[in-house]
Amino acid sequence: MENKLIAFIEDTKRSVDDKTWFTFDRLTFETGKATLKPESQEQLQNIAEILKAYPKVTLKLGGYADNMGDPQSNLKLSQQRAETVMADLVKLGVEAGRLKAEGYGQEHPVADNSTEEDRAKNRWIELRATSKSGPLLKRPSPLWCDQTSFSDELAPSIASKSEQDQPSVFRLSSVIRHRLY
Repeated sequence: MENKLIAFIEDTKRSVDDKTWFTFDRLTFETGKATLKPESQEQLQNIAEILKAYPKVTLKLGGYADNMGDPQSNLKLSQQRAETVMADLVKLGVEAGRLKAEGYGQEHPVADNSTEEDRAKNRWIELRATSKSGPLLKRPSPLWCDQTSFSDELAPSIASKSEQDQPSVFRLSSVIRHRLY
């Protein structure tokens, strides 16, 4: 998701709209709660570093839930989860004024909710840019992230190596610098 967000931010031909969302693919919450599991921190740190690198970008975070339970409770839970992600990004150094959170409850399911696997698909957080401008203004601090998060376009020097030679992680800041320098 991070590579797609960076590409969108840097693409001067694509304007901000209310239809372009980026889905977090490594955020997980405790069941029935707005508490993030520890494995979610890596992706939150990545997004915080991207936002620090692009200080004019603002985001809206959307929270979603499956259809188990009361619709009003699901709406409240999805709002709390979006707010939790927002609060964690603020703790990581992103200005609160650059973020908004909204819960959508069980609206917009991506699966039919008939199995636990499908219900899990319907519990997600996504974001969209509400404003963007300009190139990288601040070099991000080093940050480790999973290489599978980035496309060949964003990391050609890494992608050109054979699979055996590729490190299991690389620095997000290196990828951003590679594109700009």
